[in-house]
Amino acid sequence: MVSRKTIEETVPHNDIKESNKKFYGLQVHSLTFQKVDESGESIDGKVYEYTGDHSSFCEGIDEDDLEEVQDVD
Repeated sequence: MVSRKTIEETVPHNDIKESNKKFYGLQVHSLTFQKVDESGESIDGKVYEYTGDHSSFCEGIDEDDLEEVQDVD
């Protein structure tokens, strides 16, 4: 599932002409997790990838919380 926003939501309204509105989406490609103890230390040294339904993971993501990843595997 793709979470959609308009550029209007991320750029001040007076900087956008009505005809220039464009939509973009966010997609989740992979989610990785570690099992940790109370101290945040890995309990088994393994990294797990979530392979279930990713459809709701993009909802509510704030634009300011996104950072570009330089090395994409």
